[in-house]
Amino acid sequence: MLEINHVSKTFFPSTEREIKSLIDISISIKQGDFCTIVGGNGSGKSTFLNMIAGTLFPDQGNIMLDSLNITSFPDFQRSKWIVRVFQDPLLGTAGELTVIENFRLAALRTDKRSLFKRISQNFEAQVKDEISKLGLGLENKIYNPMGNLSGGQRQALTLVMAGMSEAKILLLDEPTAALDPKTAYILMELAQKLIKDKKLTAFFITHDLKKAFQYGNRLLFFQSGKIVKDFNQEEKNIISVSEMSEWFE
Repeated sequence: MLEINHVSKTFFPSTEREIKSLIDISISIKQGDFCTIVGGNGSGKSTFLNMIAGTLFPDQGNIMLDSLNITSFPDFQRSKWIVRVFQDPLLGTAGELTVIENFRLAALRTDKRSLFKRISQNFEAQVKDEISKLGLGLENKIYNPMGNLSGGQRQALTLVMAGMSEAKILLLDEPTAALDPKTAYILMELAQKLIKDKKLTAFFITHDLKKAFQYGNRLLFFQSGKIVKDFNQEEKNIISVSEMSEWFE
């Protein structure tokens, strides 16, 4: 459902600061694939995610989503299909708005008419029902400012918003990096359930090699702007953490 064809990206071309961040990347992703992405700093992981999100555009190549060429679509045009959970919990939500207002804002991705609609009792009930599944008691705080919540709570609510949208792709950009281990575990279990239940296609960048093994059915290893290893579930099952650690040496 996602085709990335011969995509390259160079920063500061033809200067002393030139960086070839992505070099002729081609990959096919099936619907429901959960791709874990690992690699050293500067290997191209974040650039790859930004290309899919539409915050960066390739110098060459194209990106096809369900046979639609979205290569030149900026992030706001792709937001109806693509949802992103950032490393910084503050980036995924509007802290000055209430929880319910954030959910209403998220609804704009697929229904622009929502801008002119009031928050109905049905919408409130739906939001409360979905939030209650987290088991964190946040359904009782929907009229509290989002900024009053912890980073983990905000990340979890971002995932709930993704589940209520018509999104096809979920981008997890080191979403647990700023969280404590317990909250990180809850968040990743929630993400895994959401991906499975909604049949989402997902990409998960992590520096935690244990998480790279624990989550996803596909493992992509980036090095010097290229995908040098692409393991399916069976291949991933026979790799050891120590073997993967050697890739970074």
